Amino acid sequence: MTQTSYDVAIIGGGIIGLAAAYYAAAAGQRVILLEKYGFYHSIGSSGGNSRFFRIMYSEKPMAQNSEIAYALWKQLEMKTNSILIDEQPLLFFGSKNSGDTVEGDFSNADTVMDQLGIPYESLTAREIEARYPVFNSLPDHYCGLIQNNSAVIQVQQALRSFYGLGLDAGVTYCTNVEASIVDCKPNLVRLQTSDGTVTARSLILAPGAWTNEVLHPLGVQFAFTIWQMTVCFYEVEDPKREYPFWYEFGDDDGSGEHLFYGFPVGTDLENCIKVSCDYTSDIYSSV
Repeated sequence: MTQTSYDVAIIGGGIIGLAAAYYAAAAGQRVILLEKYGFYHSIGSSGGNSRFFRIMYSEKPMAQNSEIAYALWKQLEMKTNSILIDEQPLLFFGSKNSGDTVEGDFSNADTVMDQLGIPYESLTAREIEARYPVFNSLPDHYCGLIQNNSAVIQVQQALRSFYGLGLDAGVTYCTNVEASIVDCKPNLVRLQTSDGTVTARSLILAPGAWTNEVLHPLGVQFAFTIWQMTVCFYEVEDPKREYPFWYEFGDDDGSGEHLFYGFPVGTDLENCIKVSCDYTSDIYSSV
């Protein structure tokens, strides 16, 4: 680390940190990114190969932001000549009585799409079964929404693309470096690292679950919780059958254990579907 003074310092080298570094450098800023581990590791929020991308939201601002993000993903794909979001229809299905959930209110998603002119298709329970025979014996009151401008984010490819773009734009990358905030004033942030002291006019924090650890020297702590999620992979008997990209809003019995989602065959592992529940019993305090 020869240069020690920058316009922007970023702590955390997951997809958010790498994206922030690229866009800041592309805007002409001198940028340094400090990553505690190596890039592309599997123990943070950017581990794994796939994530949801959707425009189908029950909150209007979320849907609008997602439409902007869709355009940005397309720009990045053109710039890197790679597929970063694998587009495929997303099926929301379940009960209109699922209530407000961590993924929004299923009963309001179609209203928001109508207001914004977002195309979608509505299905009854029987129509879902006819379209996707892998689903059967759905409750009669279930219904579905299909939105085609959804996608599986190719996480590892996206990480590498942002890294490369940042490198070309002049970002200084430092791996296996733990940074501590020594001082934080307007237009002056000082960080202490194992390689020396770094100063910057601005600081971007993207350390995920380690946020409070980074902020501790400032006496600032956020009261958030960390969810440890479980993801399962199931080998299918017939990979040629259509397994959709889906999210289920089950009936809310008060336990909160009624949300599930799945990815199509081959998203992460050959001949396997990826399935998870969108709740957990393993919740940890951040403070």
